[in-house]
Amino acid sequence: MPRDSLMLPCASRCFDLQTGQSLHEWVARGSVLYLVDGQVDVKLPPVWLAESMFQPHDRLGPGSMLKIETGGWLSVTASGIAIVHLVQPAPAGLRLIAWLASALNKIRFRDAGRRRKDVADVQRF
Repeated sequence: MPRDSLMLPCASRCFDLQTGQSLHEWVARGSVLYLVDGQVDVKLPPVWLAESMFQPHDRLGPGSMLKIETGGWLSVTASGIAIVHLVQPAPAGLRLIAWLASALNKIRFRDAGRRRKDVADVQRF
């Protein structure tokens, strides 16, 4: 793992759904839905298409993964017994703090390299 990358916490939840049971969950953009077992119908958050509202939907089988491109309400309905794992990204404020910390680390390491070079030059004379 690169020195300047930070591991951000994320919200990860697992749901056991029975036949016909639905899950309605608000998801952030960039969330990922994993289907561990079973089969589900997924209605993604609505999006505008031209002048109409459109709600994309998909059917997932065991081992499938779906990345949610737009935030909003997600609906998952199980066709049989299913295990669904939902991973949501870290909040935007936390990502900003991580980015700032990474930028400060880069500056600090760059400045430390300059100081070592300056000290080496002085010691040579």
